[in-house]
Amino acid sequence: LILLGQPDPEYMRLIVGQGTHTVFLDFYDEDACTDAVVGDNTYGAYLLTSHLIKNSHRDIGFVGSLRATSSIMDRYLGYCRAMITHDLPIRDEWIIPDRDESGRFISLSLPEQLPTGFVCNCDLVACFLIEALKKRGIRVPQDVSVVGFDDYAGAKCAPALSTFHLDSRAMVDIAVNLVEDRCAGVVKPFSRTVVSGQPVYRNSVIPPKPKEN
Repeated sequence: LILLGQPDPEYMRLIVGQGTHTVFLDFYDEDACTDAVVGDNTYGAYLLTSHLIKNSHRDIGFVGSLRATSSIMDRYLGYCRAMITHDLPIRDEWIIPDRDESGRFISLSLPEQLPTGFVCNCDLVACFLIEALKKRGIRVPQDVSVVGFDDYAGAKCAPALSTFHLDSRAMVDIAVNLVEDRCAGVVKPFSRTVVSGQPVYRNSVIPPKPKEN
């Protein structure tokens, strides 16, 4: 069985407890005795945050419910790594949740004072953010720059998103091979395989406007 996307913990334990050979795809759980295949979430978010910093952004927020999935947490850690590396502050009011405890998307609650850039945990949420900013009369990227994650073709928004392209085909191939090995009786330690990707820089990031005196 290949389990795609992080389910409810009780359901996940029920599946793993059946004894069927299982691979987690796009998430992991340190307490589960099973293989996992994930994208390079931490480094990808680090590169995207660094891209904002290289474009002169110093006030940068993150959009994503940190405890919702292992992928969101790892992407947040990549954001934190870039901010810490460049001695930039991480402000609590600029860490914006995007889903409830059941994993359903919620309306984004934007702070009154906005950063000049946002790192979003996925492209779809980046599109939600751009729409929420537009409702406040905030333009992207002229007023606020935004980056996403996944390079998801279904996330259609303007401007075209800077994002991190995950090699989903390679992730699926590795997951299938792991299941086949387990079913063939291969005995080896359970593993977490990290699949690399590439940043894709498009039109949603420009240097911020100079601050008025």
